[in-house]
Amino acid sequence: MFWVLMPDTMVTFHAWSSIFALFFSLLALLFILKFFDGKRWYFAGAAGVAAGLTFLARHPVGVVTLLALLIALFFEIMLDLPGKPRARTLIKNCLWVVCGMLVTLVSAGIYLLCTGAWHDFVLQCWKFVLNFVHGRGGRGSWSYFAESLFPFTTDLGLWDSIFGLLPIAAMAWLFIGVRRAAADKSVLKENLMICTLSIFALGAWHQYYPVPCVRHLFWAGVPFFGFWVLSFQKLWFAKECYRAVCRMAALLLVIVFLAAGFIRINAAVNRLIESPRRAVAAVPGIRGMKLTTAENRMISG
Repeated sequence: MFWVLMPDTMVTFHAWSSIFALFFSLLALLFILKFFDGKRWYFAGAAGVAAGLTFLARHPVGVVTLLALLIALFFEIMLDLPGKPRARTLIKNCLWVVCGMLVTLVSAGIYLLCTGAWHDFVLQCWKFVLNFVHGRGGRGSWSYFAESLFPFTTDLGLWDSIFGLLPIAAMAWLFIGVRRAAADKSVLKENLMICTLSIFALGAWHQYYPVPCVRHLFWAGVPFFGFWVLSFQKLWFAKECYRAVCRMAALLLVIVFLAAGFIRINAAVNRLIESPRRAVAAVPGIRGMKLTTAENRMISG
C-alpha cells in the first residue's frame, strides 16, 4: 500500500516537514509499544523525546502525538490494572513521556535563543502557519473541515475514496480492541496494540486539513494502512455463517485500493511519456533539476 499510494507519480513530492513529523511520530509509537511490552521507563522517556522531535518538525502533529501517547497510557492502565493504584501508575508513566518531550523542546529552545533565531522561529512556525490555515482552511468553515477529514469530494473524487474510509476503519478497530480487551484479559496484549495503533492513526488524521491533496492524504494516511490490511484479513477469513457477505466486503476493499492505485500508475505512465520534454529548473534551491511542464509552472508560478 505504501508504494502504490505514494503521490510521487502524480506531483512533485518535496521533503516537507510533515514527512519528518511522520517518521518521528511512528518512532514514538514504536517506543510506547516497547514500553507496554516490558514496562521499562526509558522507553516511555524515548517516546516523549520522539514526540518532541515530532513537534519540532510539525507542531500540530507533535501536540497530537503527545496526546496519543497519554491516551494510550490511559487505555493501558484502565485495561491492565483493575483494582490496583491506577492513578499513581498513570501519573508516573505520563511524567516519563512529558519529561522526555520537555528535554527535547527545552534543548531546541536554548539553541534558537543562543543563535538569535527565536523571532524567525515564531514568525515561520506560528504566525505564518495560523495565517495559512485560516486562508486555506475555508476561513473556519465547519463544512470545509468535515470535507477535509472525509475527502470524498476532492479533485480525484471517488477514485481516491480509500483515504476517506481509512479513518472509519481505524475507529472501528479501536472500538473492537477496547471491547475485546475489556471482556477477555487473555487477549489484552494483542488488543492493547490494536487500540494504541488506532489512537496514533486517528491522531495523524487531522493532517488532511486544511489541504486534502494527494500529498497530505498520503503522509496522514500511512498510519492507517495496517487497518486496511487487517480489515481485509478478518473479513476474508470470517466465520462460516457470514463468509459470503464478508468476502464481498473484502473484495470491495481491494477494489477501492486498486482504484486509488490505478490513478497513480496512470499518472506515472504519463510522466514517463513526458520525460523527454522535461526542462531544467531555474528556481533557486532546485536549480538544475529536470521538471515537467506542470511542475515548472507550479514551482515558478
